[in-house]
Amino acid sequence: MLYKLTLLDEPILFIMYAMRTNELLKLLYKQVPPTALCGWWIENSKKVISLDGGSLTIEVEDTFDVGDLPQITPNRQYKTKEEELEYALKRISNV
Repeated sequence: MLYKLTLLDEPILFIMYAMRTNELLKLLYKQVPPTALCGWWIENSKKVISLDGGSLTIEVEDTFDVGDLPQITPNRQYKTKEEELEYALKRISNV
């Protein structure tokens, strides 16, 4: 059975990935570089959730619960979603 993502699923998957990534970083490094952490910031009255040092981002309502994800300095790496998608596809193909 195929499952279609809803608008709510994508941010939840982002947060799940971000929290697990941050946990792994804390296990690997005595002191995690702030630029490596996944987190969020407020931009234009929206929360921006950031993964992979700002290479992948998603905007959610400012009331969206991000759990224990830390608030970070804005670190968006790309200007468009197309550039982010290209980054993600390159990462997937290099695994």
